[in-house]
Amino acid sequence: MCSNPTYSYDAEESDFDLKMLQRSHEAPMRLDIGADWYAPCRVLTPRMEELAHEYKGEFLLTKVDADENMRIAARHGVRSFPMVICLQPRGGNQSFTAHTLTGFCANSD
Repeated sequence: MCSNPTYSYDAEESDFDLKMLQRSHEAPMRLDIGADWYAPCRVLTPRMEELAHEYKGEFLLTKVDADENMRIAARHGVRSFPMVICLQPRGGNQSFTAHTLTGFCANSD
C-alpha cells in the first residue's frame, strides 16, 4: 500500500503551535493566512498546496482561516489577505501579501 505524504495542513488556534511553530524549527514553513470568501485567497491557496506537493516536503504549508482564527492573524500582523509568511528554521523569515507578491518574487533571486 502506498502512502501519500501530506505537505499542507489546516491549523486553528487550538493546534497552531503544534502544527506550525514546532515544525518551523525542523523544516521551512509557509503560513498561508486568508479567507475562504476572498477571491485572491481562493486562487493562491490551491497553488500553494500544489507547490508544497511538487516540492515534496522541501517546505510545509500551514493554512489558517483568518475569520475563524483572528488571534493568529493578529499575532502575525495581518492587514490584508492573502498573506504568506515564510518561516525558516534558522531565521531569515519573510512575508508577502497579494499586493507585494511581484516585488517579493523579484527580490528573492
